Amino acid sequence: EYIKTAGDIYALRQLRLMVVLNDEPNTTIGCVDLFDYEPRYERAEVAVLIDKDYRQKGYAKEALLLLEHYAFHFLNLHQLYAYIGESNWASLALFSSLEYSKSAFLKDWFRVDEEWESCWLVQKFKEKGNSN
Repeated sequence: EYIKTAGDIYALRQLRLMVVLNDEPNTTIGCVDLFDYEPRYERAEVAVLIDKDYRQKGYAKEALLLLEHYAFHFLNLHQLYAYIGESNWASLALFSSLEYSKSAFLKDWFRVDEEWESCWLVQKFKEKGNSN
């Protein structure tokens, strides 16, 4: 229901897409988000969440690649970024495999179970001269 009434990215400055299996179109296994969209600065934050039963199978990577294509080629963004907890090795590896670079280390950035956790800010920039 949320997705049906969510509106568009230009009005809300965010977009949430559901990750659905191709061979099982009624099976939603996660979501991928574009949010804190800043058209003036041509950037947005990105996040992906895949159900634990479907992790480590390439779905997050495929979803992020599709979202990147949309962001860089349809929205014409200059960069995407994400904040990833320092203990979230799976997400750090995922974003690294997609050529996101660690740009900053932020101490005590998230609160997790009453404890503070530091995080990495990772960024990916649109390739220059690539209009596909």
